[in-house]
Amino acid sequence: MIFLVMVVVMGAATVLFAWVYALSKSGKLRRTSFASGVNVDEMLASDETWNYVYRKYAPSFLADAVLCGLTILVTALGCVLAGSWNNMGTWAFVLVMVLVLAALISLIVTGVKAGRDAKTYNRDHHITSDHKY
Repeated sequence: MIFLVMVVVMGAATVLFAWVYALSKSGKLRRTSFASGVNVDEMLASDETWNYVYRKYAPSFLADAVLCGLTILVTALGCVLAGSWNNMGTWAFVLVMVLVLAALISLIVTGVKAGRDAKTYNRDHHITSDHKY
């Protein structure tokens, strides 16, 4: 049963990452301090900076959606082969952990890079913060 819950949670994460990717890529993700993703003061400085950073790093959200989707497939396959939603093979468990870790590392690295990129963008374009979040 625990793995069924994991499939549902990872399914929600897959949808969330895909949604943020689509909105980021199209430039329709509104600037708020509550939006999905890593938001630092530099990224919230202006709509221009916000759109620049989220469009540039949109592919990382797609990659995380794919990693979460693969986690669902591996979990389901592991449980089906084990014959129970309460158990999956060791190979499946290890692969799921690797996929989840990869998604987390991707988010952290992207957040750090995006924050630095936003700071550079603001400096190069003489943008000062106008956010009130």
